Amino acid sequence: MVVVNDSFARKFWPAGDALGQRLRLAGDPRWWAVVGVVGDVREFGLDADVRPTMYFPLDQLPTNTLTLVVRSQAPAREVLRGAQHVLSAIDPRLPAYQMRSPSEALSASLAQRRFALKLLQGFAALALMLAGLGLYGVLAYAVTQRTREIGVRMALGARPAQALALVARESAAAVGAGLLLGSAGALASARFFAGLLFGVGPADPLALLAAVLVLGAISSAATLVPAQRAALVDPAVALRAE
Repeated sequence: MVVVNDSFARKFWPAGDALGQRLRLAGDPRWWAVVGVVGDVREFGLDADVRPTMYFPLDQLPTNTLTLVVRSQAPAREVLRGAQHVLSAIDPRLPAYQMRSPSEALSASLAQRRFALKLLQGFAALALMLAGLGLYGVLAYAVTQRTREIGVRMALGARPAQALALVARESAAAVGAGLLLGSAGALASARFFAGLLFGVGPADPLALLAAVLVLGAISSAATLVPAQRAALVDPAVALRAE
């Protein structure tokens, strides 16, 4: 008897049911009947392709190592101690190692990947902060340089709201073009990070939208705050500004 996984069944019996089929291993004269099909398991890593796998009964095909999986509602530490006690009662010479809960095993297998992602998150946050500071500084300086222009418009009868709308439109056009180019660059470079992810795509629309909203909010503050200050200044003072 043998149990195969879904990948094995799809590969060797794509057009039919694997149950009841017979197979033979190279160099083994025995025939094995497929008695069950189980789901695929990413045994060799989340980023590795699932391999066609066969599971044999231990008494028919013994091995030097054995993995014991215990399901229980009790706390993990109690289950581990109980499993150790049962194994010792069966054979005190039987070595037991790497005894851990499924969550601990999963955490250990993902430790290196999580470290790389945390490092990337830190650099991404730093890059976003620097981009925000640079964007705020450039836009604020550009709007401040237009204080004299705003004063002229105010002296000719423009209202503060009109001056603010003019500066906001021009700044929004420049910032919008920059955000579009940046988003296109982010999508183009996302494929380089695909190897660090599993179960999700490298182009996360929520993360991209969050970055656009943050930079958009920064650009709005950098544009409207200096423009509002300039619009509230006395036109005579604004005209004398250098």
